[in-house]
Amino acid sequence: TASISLLGELSSIANDFTISGTGVNRSLVLSTSTNGSTTIGGNLSILNAAALGLIQSNSYIVNVGGNLLVNSSAATSLFFTATGTATINVTGSFSKMNTGSVNFAGGSGTGILNLSGSISHTQGTLTETSSGNGNLNFIGSGVQVFSGIGTFSNTINFSVSAGSTLDFGTSFFAVSGTVAS
Repeated sequence: TASISLLGELSSIANDFTISGTGVNRSLVLSTSTNGSTTIGGNLSILNAAALGLIQSNSYIVNVGGNLLVNSSAATSLFFTATGTATINVTGSFSKMNTGSVNFAGGSGTGILNLSGSISHTQGTLTETSSGNGNLNFIGSGVQVFSGIGTFSNTINFSVSAGSTLDFGTSFFAVSGTVAS
């Protein structure tokens, strides 16, 4: 898969950042190996058949001031890292729709999603595909709602911060792997 790398040069976007197309079998990569961060003042949306990668190795942080929406049919719609540590901090909610996957780690790395709002995971898979892991951290205050029927695969760790309650309501999700408390 070919990619278009921004080489860690995109440091801030004042409003929304919408990625609606990256070409067939292509992805937009924020940084390949340069440590850095990007701050988005509004929503981050990955749509259609677009794909976004954060970093292959080293460390990268994306701060989203609004919501994170992944509604892409690309095989891997959102890729955190291969061997590094990639973090997305979301002030709002996270919605995962369409058939594409969110891959927290494609190697020995760690992908982290810190979520202050709720999550709606109605289609596709949240996964890691090697020896790394994904961390889905619910860091909001009060009730955070999980809704949907999406699939979790391999090592995806859940954490609920003190002061937050995770409400699954009547939602269910498929798990491929081990569930531990």
